[in-house]
Amino acid sequence: MAMRIRTSCGNGPINTIDEVFKEPQVIARGMNSELPHAAAGKVPLVASPMKFSESPIKHEIPPPVVGQHTDEILRGVLQKNDAEIAQLRGGGIALRNCQGRDQNRRGPR
Repeated sequence: MAMRIRTSCGNGPINTIDEVFKEPQVIARGMNSELPHAAAGKVPLVASPMKFSESPIKHEIPPPVVGQHTDEILRGVLQKNDAEIAQLRGGGIALRNCQGRDQNRRGPR
């Protein structure tokens, strides 16, 4: 670091994602992972920091696409019916799976 400030708090550099995955400790711990993603191709991910010799953690499920679990949450968790979901979609509040390209989305992308 170019400048150090005396403090009782721990501090260190703030890295970009690219810089993080070049760090020797990150490389040594195998923290970089990639999984196929339905909308983005292969995506870089941070692997679990937990390492078990007898039962290694496997990363097999990619992150969801936008809206992938919307219906499941609205129906199962929030107990919304079809009419209520349609109203939420019509108002641009609830999204469909981004692969379906719901154009009702409002706000920043």
